[in-house]
Amino acid sequence: MHDDKNGLQDRVRNLESTMMKEQGEKRILENENNNMMIEKAQVSARRDSLTQELNEYTGIEFISLPVDKLAEKLNESESTLARIGSVNMKALEVYDGVRGEYENKNGEKKPKNEIKKYQAVQAKVNTEPASTDGWN
Repeated sequence: MHDDKNGLQDRVRNLESTMMKEQGEKRILENENNNMMIEKAQVSARRDSLTQELNEYTGIEFISLPVDKLAEKLNESESTLARIGSVNMKALEVYDGVRGEYENKNGEKKPKNEIKKYQAVQAKVNTEPASTDGWN
């Protein structure tokens, strides 16, 4: 009887040990599952963010070139813009004002003396230095 009791206690200890080991493995698997769910949520949020950002560029043609070719194209565009220079904002304002004076609501043209006034103002604006910030 004493041997039966010891045998049963050994079996209970082995079963408890096995149960604790399996519970530990279960916790590890649950943690891995939780980490994967968090990673999945992060990837999904990033995908949604990129999709929303991409929607801002609808109607724009994408250029499928290697990065080095795109960098070269960007440098060419930047140098072209640098050669063009900044916009003389005052010239645009004067142009809009003179254009408004030049054409009335019916689209009729004003007399030649008005055109000469416009040309004089334009010549004055062209001789003035453009502001560096473009805002005068």
